Amino acid sequence: MAAMIEGLVDGTLDCIATDHAPHAVQEKDCEFDRALFGMTGLETLAPLTLDKLVRPGHLPLSEAIARLATNPARVLIGDGTHLPPGVDPLLGSLQPGAPGDVTVLDLDRTLVVEPEKLQSRSKNTPFAGWELTGAAVATVVGGKVLMRDGVLLS
Repeated sequence: MAAMIEGLVDGTLDCIATDHAPHAVQEKDCEFDRALFGMTGLETLAPLTLDKLVRPGHLPLSEAIARLATNPARVLIGDGTHLPPGVDPLLGSLQPGAPGDVTVLDLDRTLVVEPEKLQSRSKNTPFAGWELTGAAVATVVGGKVLMRDGVLLS
């Protein structure tokens, strides 16, 4: 963990991402070496970043947001000459005409990771029971609010 934080602080790691790979209980309820790889990660990404990187001062909030949004979009878009089909060249920005994808954060919201309350089809997480400060309170995709206060709206 310390090496990962050091890489984020010194700029070696320019993106923060989760390999959100949720699987249903029946896909994981078997011998460890036969279980499908992956866990839920999308719902804990913002709280973990805020609580474990921003609050202790490893990254300023603006840099954490860049590592979560702007930088991954830049990696995907590159110089714009070889965009995958359907990828908006304004992805990851708030420029006029951009897709309108925004996550609203509450830096002071405290939450306890409760697997049974996760919206993903998978409930397996190594963070069960962790109390974290900072959370996503709304998600807007394409200008439409899709999540508010942990509840999926559509």
